[in-house]
Amino acid sequence: MHTPLKQPSLERVTFSVPSNLLVGLDRDLTHPGESRSAAVRRLIEEAIVRAEEQRERVAYIRAYREQPQTNEEFGYSDLVSVASLAEVPWVE
Repeated sequence: MHTPLKQPSLERVTFSVPSNLLVGLDRDLTHPGESRSAAVRRLIEEAIVRAEEQRERVAYIRAYREQPQTNEEFGYSDLVSVASLAEVPWVE
């Protein structure tokens, strides 16, 4: 038996923005047929995804700096690259 996923509860938020931002939201950021509320929700979701991706990039860079690739690992990637390039039909 399929159990439908529970929808997250929605919270009503009221905030004020300058009129030029509201004009820009309506003109540039709201998709056709999309309500202003839906557009703001989508934009917040997209911003959260970008923030999460940025945190992951920072964590990756930090981890790489703490434990960079070894000369042995560099040697392997060079070996694989040379082997891969050897398979390319070079046309003169």
